[in-house]
Amino acid sequence: MADVKKFRIRKKGLLAGSCDGFDFKDSNIVKQPKTEYCSYISKTLDSYTNGSEWGRLVINGELPKESEYVVYTLAQDYDIINYNNTNYNLSEFIADKQIPSAEKFSAFKLAGAQINNNADDILIFNQNGRYFIFGIQVFSREPVEFLEFDVMFPRETLMQYLPEVYSAEGGDFFKRYMSIFGSIIYDKKEQIGKLSDYLNIDKTPVDILPMFARWLGVNCDISFLEPEQTRKLLKMARNLSAYKGSKQVLEDIAELYLGERPIIVEQFKWQSYSGIEQQENCQDIYGTKSNEFTVLIKNKINETTFLHFKNLLDMFSPLKTKARIICLDKESQLDRYTYMDINAKLIDKPFSTLCDKNQTFDSDFILG
Repeated sequence: MADVKKFRIRKKGLLAGSCDGFDFKDSNIVKQPKTEYCSYISKTLDSYTNGSEWGRLVINGELPKESEYVVYTLAQDYDIINYNNTNYNLSEFIADKQIPSAEKFSAFKLAGAQINNNADDILIFNQNGRYFIFGIQVFSREPVEFLEFDVMFPRETLMQYLPEVYSAEGGDFFKRYMSIFGSIIYDKKEQIGKLSDYLNIDKTPVDILPMFARWLGVNCDISFLEPEQTRKLLKMARNLSAYKGSKQVLEDIAELYLGERPIIVEQFKWQSYSGIEQQENCQDIYGTKSNEFTVLIKNKINETTFLHFKNLLDMFSPLKTKARIICLDKESQLDRYTYMDINAKLIDKPFSTLCDKNQTFDSDFILG
């Protein structure tokens, strides 16, 4: 097959085009909410060879089925276009905001552009030239977003594999017909070329991540994790398995899922440096059995998150141990009759206005 070249227009490449009714968001172009008509015209693509045979345009984006869109493709050897009997530089014509987008598309049509309706994978015919542009008009009330555009040249066909008689007698129709199969084979070749991406945790599709988890010994349900959390967990899997059951691993798991590093108190250590009275007062927090450990979390979590976090901890906890998860509040509410120590402070603004700065409360001071 011929050596197919590709222009991939994305991110900064999209910014170089001309938009009407679209906004740039997160490196993509997104239809403005209250707009029913919008359009996009690409920058001028240069193949540096006169008479280049442009073959295919692939649109990657989110286009609702209810939307109507028209795609224009135009190739020519000169970077000039006629508009209102005046010749304009093609790139300057596209970028000129004084010219309505509808008139730009009319000029492309008069110049001999190929027009396709409601197609996101287009085989280009009879568009030969050094310079290439494409544009799309969208009529939709639903959200529309374009991620990237792929333009390929020369046209991918299988004619060189057939006897010469087919080229001589088959005519243009047969070449166009064979181009369909050439495009299919090109896509398969690209998939095969990207096979290594399936073995890359950062690039592999989300639905393959559970298989990676089983390969790496993560045998618990991780479907509740976000894709980025899952990828990070799989990268950590080697160390997690090597140091499974350690305090460090449990802290890493908590930080991955909850976004905060918890305080982990092991009960047998707590017993060794606390007195009997402290143990009795804190047994609801730290437990009474030596195989228990407590995970203190600074923020409250809902029940679903709690259960998922508990399952993760059980997966990486030492054998026959029990995790106690305590969610701490950012603030506490005192009872009606509460005694504070001598160094206690009231820092809430409503209370601070009740007294002078640096005032000391005596034992009978009441806040009403």
